Amino acid sequence: MSPSPEMHHAMLRRFYTQGSAPGVVEVHLGQLISDIARRLSFSRDV
Repeated sequence: MSPSPEMHHAMLRRFYTQGSAPGVVEVHLGQLISDIARRLSFSRDV
């Protein structure tokens, strides 16, 4: 079951304009850490 494009847009707008949704901070932090680790590993390969 996937949401329609209108529902998807409404959910994103609600979660990101009305404060943090549950788990959003943890997800962003996890993505930040994995991105930093990936960038560091690329710089070592060069």
